[in-house]
Amino acid sequence: MSNLELFDIQGNVLRGYKLEHGWHIFARIGNGEDARAWLARACQGVTTAELQSRQDLTAACNIAFSASGLERLEVPHALMAGFPDDFLQGMAARTGVLRDRGEAHPDHWREPFGSQGVDVVVSLYDRDAARLSQKVVRLYQELEDHNIKVMHRRQVHRGRGQREHFGFADGLAQPRIEGAPPDGRPSSTSSPVVESLPAGEFLLGYDDLDGAKPPGP
Repeated sequence: MSNLELFDIQGNVLRGYKLEHGWHIFARIGNGEDARAWLARACQGVTTAELQSRQDLTAACNIAFSASGLERLEVPHALMAGFPDDFLQGMAARTGVLRDRGEAHPDHWREPFGSQGVDVVVSLYDRDAARLSQKVVRLYQELEDHNIKVMHRRQVHRGRGQREHFGFADGLAQPRIEGAPPDGRPSSTSSPVVESLPAGEFLLGYDDLDGAKPPGP
């Protein structure tokens, strides 16, 4: 079984928070120096899997970067080259493989998703809607101060009756991951996958089903 470094894994990777309110903020980086200064401070507020495993969270924050975002952060080329091709290329560039045609073609996607216009996504969650709104206002100001432009935002809410937007029980198909803390799901909503799957099927740096570590920097 994998010994997961929970302090180094963002909390929303292993399972959802089930907090009532959320915002996803999609942004574009102006320059690497300013963005790195913002990130150095923002990382202190990121919710890790370790924190999630030992607290009943009332709020959470996570940050994700696209390949273009890592490039604008000036991550060394040697490290960038270690990522899988599908991540480096981006979804819009893989339309031939994904068979996105007609109305599904990236030319018809809402901007900025049909191009490489999104470098970073900041996800904020909270049980209290008013408190969350205040955090979003502060985030906007912090991004503006560091030459990071908001391109799109999406407000989200917890589904009624713990149902996701297609009507299925939330978490029904969520697989068990070796080494992950218990998620507290009742048997009625537990994964149909009885055995836990190796962490490398989801995380870089861990063995997958083939007993090997997937490509990564």
